Amino acid sequence: MRTAAQRIAAYDARMQSSQIDPTLTAVNAVQQARHTSHVEAFYPKQLLLRDYMNLNGYYGNGAFKLEAYNGECYSISRSFEGPAAIVQCAVLVAKYTSLGCQAAALKEIALAVWGWIVP
Repeated sequence: MRTAAQRIAAYDARMQSSQIDPTLTAVNAVQQARHTSHVEAFYPKQLLLRDYMNLNGYYGNGAFKLEAYNGECYSISRSFEGPAAIVQCAVLVAKYTSLGCQAAALKEIALAVWGWIVP
């Protein structure tokens, strides 16, 4: 997995092309700032998830599902706080349980990565 600095540098390098549309060039700085903000917010959560998966032996298809779950948790964290976020996460737990993930693992991730205690 690339580091946050490597992700930001790769994105910034893509934005330096002379073939980029002039409109994109005009908003380039804003896009770079937003991407940097996203990486700085989500990358530490990805690391926490990877630590959890490594400790518990998740790999293959199970790891992809947990990555997707973590991404959706990030989306929740951007829109909701407190009890509302926990309710939304409980919906995600039900969704990913129906996809074959263990509810206990999903709840542990919610607590370990996001600090949410899901009933």
